Amino acid sequence: MFIKEISCTAILSVVTMSCMTINLNAPYIDYRLEPYVKSFIYEANKHGVNVDIGRLIVKIDRIIDKDNKDSDTIGLCNMSNRLKEITIDSEYAKSGNLEEVIYHEMGHCVLNREHCITKINKKRVSLMYPYIEDDNDYASNRERYIKELFNEDERCVNTED
Repeated sequence: MFIKEISCTAILSVVTMSCMTINLNAPYIDYRLEPYVKSFIYEANKHGVNVDIGRLIVKIDRIIDKDNKDSDTIGLCNMSNRLKEITIDSEYAKSGNLEEVIYHEMGHCVLNREHCITKINKKRVSLMYPYIEDDNDYASNRERYIKELFNEDERCVNTED
């Protein structure tokens, strides 16, 4: 697929009474994923992190492996010097926790975070852990994961359990 270079910037405008309107000015964000991208930007802003989504594409599509077969991968971040592209697997998008996967992939594409494989008491300590092992874990620990994602001092350091 050929994509023309697009130069855009994210615009955050604060509205009175602490309400925030987030305008997405990016090459393409699937309307089904837009609420999660806006939520990510809101959380980043709340934690004092400025994010640039001007070269970001966020889409739902089938993720296939190198043999052209369905993959176990549910989210993917591809970065080039022109664009950053997040793909959420179309099957997972029908029933999965999209916020968790969007935040994880935006951690890669927007925050330049790597995977963190550290566990304590057999539980992941970061949203940047490469696998979802417990579907209820994110909901139960959302605030801790968000804090770790956006705060330098809270960042996960890779260690063995």
